[in-house]
Amino acid sequence: MRSLLWFRKGLRLHDNPALARACEGAAAVQPIFVLDPWFLSPERVGANRVRFLLESLEDLDASLRARGSTLLVLHGDPVKVVPAALERWRCGQLCYEADSEPYALTRDMAVTAAANALGVEVHAAVSHTLYDTERLLAKCPKGEPPTVYNSFLKIAASLGPPPKPVPAPPAKFPGPLGADLVADLGALVTGHGIPTLEALGYPSLPVGKGFPARWGWLSRTGIELMV
Repeated sequence: MRSLLWFRKGLRLHDNPALARACEGAAAVQPIFVLDPWFLSPERVGANRVRFLLESLEDLDASLRARGSTLLVLHGDPVKVVPAALERWRCGQLCYEADSEPYALTRDMAVTAAANALGVEVHAAVSHTLYDTERLLAKCPKGEPPTVYNSFLKIAASLGPPPKPVPAPPAKFPGPLGADLVADLGALVTGHGIPTLEALGYPSLPVGKGFPARWGWLSRTGIELMV
């Protein structure tokens, strides 16, 4: 099985169910992140938030390289890029973290439909939230979320405790899918790699201004101690 691991919000290796599923029994796994132009607009997302994302991607790539893998950052529309990658890289499985936001729901529905048409298995793991929001809503009268906190607590309690963290990722990832992956996608991608703020049309931010994501001591050591 050749797996495509699509990173989105959960830019981490620890407690990552989508990653665990992608690696399970796979002969090759390719982690990707798609820089969606819908988000990358100064009018929609500020420079500080984008810098945090870019630095988080650098940290994730370093963590993957320590395990014999790499993060392939593709620039383009994920609704077009992800299905094309599945087909042209001959992947049999797509794994990602479920997202409940409106834009993400529409995007993921389109990607899942395209993947299913290719005969690709799709696994959307719940890990951005403690509970599966669809299961919570199914417990609500008329499918509407409660407006009182005590009612929410009762519904959450009916589902039992949240799932425990998944085991640590493998020390050595399954092999890569190939060497010319970006070229295989042709004009569907407008670029690749982790860009700079300036390349995305944002002003540069001085080091130390805002909330940079350079906190590797916490992401690697502190979180391991907490987990």
